[in-house]
Amino acid sequence: MKLETLGGANAFGYFTAVSGLGVAARANLAAMKTLNPNIDAHSVLRTQVVSGEFGVPDIRYKKFTYHHWHPVTNKGMETIVRSPEFKSDTNIGYWACEVDEWANPVWVNASEHFTAIWTPSKFASKVLRQHLKCDVVTIPHYVTEFTSRKEIEERRRPDKFVFLVSFDGKSRSARKNPIGAIEAFAKAFPKNSYHIELWIKSHTISPADKKYLTEQIDQLSNVRQISLTYTNMEICDLYKHVNCYVSLHRGEGFGLQLAESMALGIPVIATNWSGNKDFMLKSNSFLVDGEISPVADLNDSLYKHGVWFEPDIDQAVEHMRTVYDNYMSNMMTTKLLNAHARILTNHNIWSVAADMNSFLLDRVK
Repeated sequence: MKLETLGGANAFGYFTAVSGLGVAARANLAAMKTLNPNIDAHSVLRTQVVSGEFGVPDIRYKKFTYHHWHPVTNKGMETIVRSPEFKSDTNIGYWACEVDEWANPVWVNASEHFTAIWTPSKFASKVLRQHLKCDVVTIPHYVTEFTSRKEIEERRRPDKFVFLVSFDGKSRSARKNPIGAIEAFAKAFPKNSYHIELWIKSHTISPADKKYLTEQIDQLSNVRQISLTYTNMEICDLYKHVNCYVSLHRGEGFGLQLAESMALGIPVIATNWSGNKDFMLKSNSFLVDGEISPVADLNDSLYKHGVWFEPDIDQAVEHMRTVYDNYMSNMMTTKLLNAHARILTNHNIWSVAADMNSFLLDRVK
């Protein structure tokens, strides 16, 4: 079966969410629409996934339905599978996981109702394939905004050098690890380095996390906190002022902001583990080694039995200094061009749509 040969398809997902999940859901929907524009898209909220009540009386197309939402409770999932949205012949889910040696029992139980689960990286596929009761296939994310090779080659040394950390508190602050980046930055550059700044862009973080983050930042005169929800246009404008993107995460399902930065010709420093390793290499970025460790937050019901990664802060310090000192070097130009080429080739809307179609052609009749 090819998606373009169907009369149409149904899609349910977080299509209006202001989050990484929302960005990914909208992007995958757009990729599918390049193959078949006749897709009935229904936006759902997490509260609807919890209750299992999507409020859709029936679906128009009976062959294929795409689900870009994560099961939350067994009770909600039991309601969903009895609902109209699961009446098609083929049901594809899109899930991602960021830690290893982990099995969410709700996801395991829910998986038997899907034809397959698509997931954005080889890492996430490996983890999910160990536990789910259906096929698991890697369908990566893609990037929509690219700079040109010429702009990379003709970049200029900025008067103010900006390192950026950006995260959504809903994705768990402990996993995103902004504190690690602050610690590395403070070691790399003294407080009086006013021409070098670290920007911490965050939104929807808990009051406790925000208080702790503010306490760390207040001790440093060259660290700026941005606690706002930006539109896509505002995000693009923010990137224009950034000279290095930093993510000392403890695990990523993919790492979309890392790929976006690489596409824009921004040097990237990131943890050498999990989903971002699909596109980040030593030849195109600055990878931070470390070691596997149990998930530290035992109160986290989703991850508490898994393992994640502790990045080496001292190596991150070295990378920050290297990026700053060598920003205009030939070595940097080579890395940035390599990064741009890899994302442009492997993570564009057409390559992702082709992956989707290939799966449907090979495995769905």
